[in-house]
Amino acid sequence: MNLLLFLGGDGSSYNGTIMLAIFDVIIMAIGLYSMRVASQMKKTGVPPEWLVPASTLKKMKRKKEFCDEMAPKTIIFGVLCLIYGVYGLIAVFVIGNYWARVAGVVLFLIFLIWYFMELQKIRDLHL
Repeated sequence: MNLLLFLGGDGSSYNGTIMLAIFDVIIMAIGLYSMRVASQMKKTGVPPEWLVPASTLKKMKRKKEFCDEMAPKTIIFGVLCLIYGVYGLIAVFVIGNYWARVAGVVLFLIFLIWYFMELQKIRDLHL
């Protein structure tokens, strides 16, 4: 898939706009799911498998501490996914500017890298 088309191009591509809208809605759904899972993780003290694979979970010694440290970061992740999804829809349908979309994607990728680095650091700490 052409990166320019995926990021919305010049706004004249109807298919590109629909793809972007679907992508943004999926990101928003991930954000809502992340916030729900973080809340559940905080209550139960059991990390979900999408954060810690089952094989790693068996080795983990301090699951409750992992949940206490990772739940707030996962809630932040969820909120930022929601914000990005809304921003993405606005950038596609209202702003219609390619560079606005690129800026949003770059910021979102930076945040994703931060989140997964934190996840790895905290997961390794509690093994």
